Amino acid sequence: MKPNLLINVIGNCKSGKSETWLCLFEKKVKTGCYERKLFYPNNEFIKVFLINGSPEERNIPVKDIIGDQNPRIVLCSIQYIKEAVATFEYFINNNYHLYCHWLNPGYKDDNNIAQFDNLGFINFILSIESSNFSVKNGKSLPKSRVDEMAAFIYGWASHNNLVIKYH
Repeated sequence: MKPNLLINVIGNCKSGKSETWLCLFEKKVKTGCYERKLFYPNNEFIKVFLINGSPEERNIPVKDIIGDQNPRIVLCSIQYIKEAVATFEYFINNNYHLYCHWLNPGYKDDNNIAQFDNLGFINFILSIESSNFSVKNGKSLPKSRVDEMAAFIYGWASHNNLVIKYH
């Protein structure tokens, strides 16, 4: 079975999750029903499925959002609450490599200091084979973390022959 990729941004409400996707796509984006094109320089794009507005905030299981599609790359906002484990388990059970950015502190968090991982997400995610987890300051401008994310997507997609040329 071919591996898939989950790029997710974890955070509290108003932490900057949607701002991440706005910066990545260079425009306001909403959850769609189908894959969309993530454009790169040199006339290339990669098909991705975006879930902007976490399944937890929407109270809709991620499997219902994705439906019967089988996207190779999913970009997903995930709320930092214990119910998010169900979202992670969906992706793990469907052969997704996890690449996680935890916005901590988040943009609208009351403090400027990173909080302790009371939910154990760091250990949970890092216990999954071929996963990445990093903590990013959501109060900082998103460009550097989004550039890092875009480079990871491109490298993974290139390795898996998913980069598409256009004229």
